[in-house]
Amino acid sequence: MIEGARRLSRQHITVRVPWHDTGWTGHVCAAPCANTSCLALARIAKGKRPDEDKHAGEAFETMAAADLPPCVEERAGFLSGHDLILKKEHPYKTRSPETHGHFGETTLRFEAYSAACIPFGWMLRRQVEGDERLGLVGKADALRLGYDAAREPDLPFDTSWVQDKRNQLVMLDTFFGALEPEGSLCVFYAKRTPLAEDQRRVIVGVGRVKGVHDMAQHRISRIGGRCRYGASFGRVAPRC
Repeated sequence: MIEGARRLSRQHITVRVPWHDTGWTGHVCAAPCANTSCLALARIAKGKRPDEDKHAGEAFETMAAADLPPCVEERAGFLSGHDLILKKEHPYKTRSPETHGHFGETTLRFEAYSAACIPFGWMLRRQVEGDERLGLVGKADALRLGYDAAREPDLPFDTSWVQDKRNQLVMLDTFFGALEPEGSLCVFYAKRTPLAEDQRRVIVGVGRVKGVHDMAQHRISRIGGRCRYGASFGRVAPRC
C-alpha cells in the first residue's frame, strides 16, 4: 500500500455490467442486434455494430480484436470460465499526444471467474477533492488520505478524472485495500434489463470476493518517457 493510502474497515463492492441474453458466459449474445438493453451504457450504444449477428454465440477468447463487441469493454463476460486478453490504449493518447503520447499499448489478462472493477467515484476529482459550491466533502479529506491536489497536472484539455499517478494510487490502494477475501460481497448490477420496466438498477448476481489481483498500469512506449500521469486497473475475483 502506497504511503498516503489508508486501511479502511471491510467494505463491499458493486460492479456494473451490461445485459446479456445468455448469461454472461464469455460469448457473444445469441441475438446481439435484438439486445437493446445493453444500449443503456454509452460506450456500447456508441460502438454497437449492425454486423454483430454474424458472430452470434462465438467465444470472446477466439475472436479477433476487431470483431469483439463493445460490451466486452463493459464486463459482458464477467465470471465466465474463460480467460480474456484485451489490448488497451490510453484514451488521451491521440487526444493529447504531447502529454500522453508516450503511453504504449498495454495487454491486460482477465482471469476466468474474475470481474474487472473501476471505482469511478474514487477517480473523479470532484468526489475526491470535494466541491464547496455543492457542499460536497471530498473523500480525501473525509478519510484523511495523502492525496495532494497540487500534484494534479495542468492539461491542455478538460478532464474530470484524477491524473497524477501517486494520487491515483493513494485512492486505489485505499479502495481495494478495504476488500476482504471471503468477507466482502460483490454485487453485480445492470442499468437496464428486458425483464422490468423500472428504470432503477437491477441486481443480476452476488458473489463473495475471493481475492484482489494486482493493479496494472499503462506501459510507457517511449524510452525515457516519464510516467507522471497514469491509468491503473484493478480486478476482483468474486465467488458466486
